[in-house]
Amino acid sequence: SCRPAISCWAVISRNSGDKMHYDSRKVNVIPWPDEPHDIGYSGCMWPDLEARPAIRRILESLPPCPVYLELGVFTGVGSTLPALEAREDLTVVGIDSFRCHGPNIINSLRFGKFHDGDLCDYLKGVGSCREHFQNNLFEHRDRVTLIDQEISEQLLADLKATGLEPRVIFIDDDHSYEACSDRIQSCRKLWPKAITICDDYIPRHAGVIKAVDEAVATGIWREEHMSKVGGRTVIFRDY
Repeated sequence: SCRPAISCWAVISRNSGDKMHYDSRKVNVIPWPDEPHDIGYSGCMWPDLEARPAIRRILESLPPCPVYLELGVFTGVGSTLPALEAREDLTVVGIDSFRCHGPNIINSLRFGKFHDGDLCDYLKGVGSCREHFQNNLFEHRDRVTLIDQEISEQLLADLKATGLEPRVIFIDDDHSYEACSDRIQSCRKLWPKAITICDDYIPRHAGVIKAVDEAVATGIWREEHMSKVGGRTVIFRDY
């Protein structure tokens, strides 16, 4: 079976069946609660809905038991949940520092209101972003390892050292040029065969555009490796 046993200390590698022990001094893996948090549903996200079919086709084309690494998961419903729904043998490792506070970002979100116009609990400030992520993905919790931590080159290297080998990497956390460039370079160096997806390649996020274009200009990825799908998503793959 591909289904892993996940705890706050270890995750089973879906490719080899070996345990990958996370050093708790380096990687802050969050245990799942026994029951969902006592808060209402909040489906807040910034989805590139036009890109979803292309991403789903990629996930469906992968060999058995793929690992999906997501950098910046937010409430989990924008890209994490669709990845899990794409195939039952996929495992997610999601990383976020969960610093977003609902009431501060109301004007930026889609699907943040119910049909009657009332704000969802997250946008009311009821429950943390991490708690809403756990609720939104609770039924898939046996396939999700959640890391609450600032994303850095060192953290990614520590995960690589555990034996983590993602087939797909989704980058959608800090949209500054420096951070996005670091993510692209680190992931290419650590997991050169992984398909890398960058969200928010749009003028509003000039740092993302600069980092992606520079990755091609400097040869980290070649132009023929790059494709644009949907309204703002870039996919890098060299096979």
